[in-house]
Amino acid sequence: MSAESGSALIKLEFANPRISVIVTCFNSAETIAECVRSVTSQNYPNVEVILVDAGSTDGTTSQALRAAGNRANFKLIVDESASTPARGRNKGAGAASGDFLAFTDSDCIAEPDWIGALVNPENWKHNVGAVGGKTVFTDIPHERGMLNALHGALGTRLGSAGSIEFFDGTHPETAKSLPSCNAMYSSKVFKLSGGFDESLRYCEDSCLNARIRRGGLRLAYTPKAVVYHHHRNSIGQFLRWMFDYGMGRGMAMKRDRGAITFPTLLLVLVSLVILSLAIWTAFPLDILLVSTLAIYLGIDVAAALTKTRRPQGDTLLYAAAYPLIHFSYVAGLARGLARRRPAPQVRSSSVSDV
Repeated sequence: MSAESGSALIKLEFANPRISVIVTCFNSAETIAECVRSVTSQNYPNVEVILVDAGSTDGTTSQALRAAGNRANFKLIVDESASTPARGRNKGAGAASGDFLAFTDSDCIAEPDWIGALVNPENWKHNVGAVGGKTVFTDIPHERGMLNALHGALGTRLGSAGSIEFFDGTHPETAKSLPSCNAMYSSKVFKLSGGFDESLRYCEDSCLNARIRRGGLRLAYTPKAVVYHHHRNSIGQFLRWMFDYGMGRGMAMKRDRGAITFPTLLLVLVSLVILSLAIWTAFPLDILLVSTLAIYLGIDVAAALTKTRRPQGDTLLYAAAYPLIHFSYVAGLARGLARRRPAPQVRSSSVSDV
């Protein structure tokens, strides 16, 4: 697709284009009310909200309807076949009437100006096909401690391997991928790209974003579009979350080369080298392995000092947090790569067909 045709797809030719906000949920009774209230009460004037529930049994739908009240811009779809986020989001997109599709999660709270910040025409210049915002993690259970250090480390470029979803960026920039908890797509671009890959439970957004980029469009990040995302409440939940992300990345890498990123490959390489250090003892190999480990630990400690500003008790926690994040992720990545290849998804067209 040429730059000119891509630009035509996303040109904002009228004020306040219609926005469809799509949220998927399953047994999300604890968080859905706040989420629905936040997206149905946006300051933006032309928005519809579509909630796709996969057959919750904990009262999620009643909580959502109560939170939405009598707002005419709210639509609830209950469909047990929407058993993964990708299926639910595609279901919502199929029912949407908006010129742009905005996605967030059922455990997120959007700021009142979230939609307005995403759809700002300044974001969509220079062949941008999608825009993502800043994700702020909430409910830190301890002001200090390992769990807080894990979440804090994840909010850095080293901890997140450059992922916009976790990076606490303060300036607009071009992104390589956008998280589906805080992203807006041109409706035309989304549909021509085939939507989310329903064979994937995790990292389906990475594959969609890769297809959009291959079609000649850019992805943009704005820190002004803010959603708040609930934290994991224990170290075990957090590390399992990282493992699941890694597993999703591994499965996505088998589906789409665009899901293969340099930070991911670097993490795999460093992990393999460190693992080898524990297995092999041949002298020539030891020099390389020890050097690699020393470099990694040096970067680790430097990042921890940068995060805590000065040596203190939390510095050691942050120094331990980075390896925990990385190795949990790489372990999941290995599991995802080892899993049986999913069945191919049938798509009607791609952006490059335009």
